[in-house]
Amino acid sequence: MKTVLFRFISGNRNLVLKASDGSRLIYEATDTFKAGIDPGFVKQGINKPGIATPEILVQVREIFSDGNFMDIFQSLQGTWEQKWLSQNQVIDFCETFPNWLGQEGFGTFALIKKDENKPVNENKPEDNLAVVYVCVDSNGQRVDIDILEDVKVWDGEYRHRHRVMSPQPK
Repeated sequence: MKTVLFRFISGNRNLVLKASDGSRLIYEATDTFKAGIDPGFVKQGINKPGIATPEILVQVREIFSDGNFMDIFQSLQGTWEQKWLSQNQVIDFCETFPNWLGQEGFGTFALIKKDENKPVNENKPEDNLAVVYVCVDSNGQRVDIDILEDVKVWDGEYRHRHRVMSPQPK
């Protein structure tokens, strides 16, 4: 595992997401993601109702060094089960805190469960976790889906551009 360095940018700001019933799904959120929604959500079966979630605090970090998705998310504090956001929470974050998303086409990454009703296998997190990334440009917000084990390296040269949103560790 390569350790990825982050700069914690949300600091002491309380980025609070309200409790949700889990009914909102990314592939249906056309009002939020006006610039487009990756058809991979449906192709990969990430189109099932989610679970209810309590109010949570979300943190935002900027990626400061090179790493692939596995490196990036392994570097976050906590277990794999503690690192994901529901689809409903991702939508709520994008609507409530759009200024915290990477701008000018740079991605903001988050983990979601492929099936929110199933646990994450800590030894094989890729079995039930996927990466969403939201890009913002002049057309609005676009959301894409990728596999956790994708080997593409996100270049630290673009520091302060790519971001990660995740639940605040308890």
